[in-house]
Amino acid sequence: MKIGVDVYPKVDMCRFLTNTKGICMKKTVVTVFIAMLVFTMFAQANDAVLEQVMLLRLAEKADVSDYVMVEILQGYRQYRSVLDDLDTERAEISIALLAAIKANESSSKLMSLTHELMDIDMEILETKQGAVDEAVSAIGAEAAAELYLVVSDLDKAKANLLAELSGKPDCSSCPNAAPACTAAVVANPEEAIMARVMLFFTKLSEKDLDGAMAAVADDFEHYDYKTKADLRDFLADAIATGFLDDIEIITDDAEVEIDGDEAVVYPIDITGMFGTATLELVGEIRDGQYMLTTIDAFGI
Repeated sequence: MKIGVDVYPKVDMCRFLTNTKGICMKKTVVTVFIAMLVFTMFAQANDAVLEQVMLLRLAEKADVSDYVMVEILQGYRQYRSVLDDLDTERAEISIALLAAIKANESSSKLMSLTHELMDIDMEILETKQGAVDEAVSAIGAEAAAELYLVVSDLDKAKANLLAELSGKPDCSSCPNAAPACTAAVVANPEEAIMARVMLFFTKLSEKDLDGAMAAVADDFEHYDYKTKADLRDFLADAIATGFLDDIEIITDDAEVEIDGDEAVVYPIDITGMFGTATLELVGEIRDGQYMLTTIDAFGI
């Protein structure tokens, strides 16, 4: 995975989704879509990316083959294309119906538009149900059942996944069970720490220092730049002098090691006008979410 100033709009998914033989690699695919979701989660979450993350998680859980994973991705693209068209048509009919109501149109006109809207709603439902029925043969009944819970209440699924990846639990459904809800924050620690790392580097590549520092713990420590404030000053100077212009972050070989509340991500390569360096990032759980507590650089 490479991050540069303009990388997100130009992502070459073929490079990420296949190996040299063109076979989709499950773990890489899931990580890629997690990363893509992190890029947009702090602005406006992308339903399509969210759905793929959830779908690929279920497929990975069902231990499908790489070939089936490719078919799942292809099937998803067809499903999303159909659903997008239906959503567009529904929006147009909804606007027409509201305009007709406001204009005091005839009862027949109102009912005609209402039935068109009802027909579209039924078609959307049938499309979702049909997709789940087809998914059974690929991912199994249990995963397909979980998939239907996702597509039937996408807003809730989006909120839960974004809460998980941002390290903030969605406890709206369990206000009287805060400890249990909070414990679910790091149910997927590898993905949670990678989300924090990706946030840091994405914001850094955009020269958004405030955004990058939001991923750093208040008790950050380092043998060179001692504190979080020192790290911020160092990065501010690097940005001001152009040291971070056109940087490229490569996480293709990055691995995550979890030890209790501590997570280590290594190696991450960074290239720029300074050459190439390899980074190791350490995160620890602070208030229920991973925060970066130290960063080591090698090769500079």
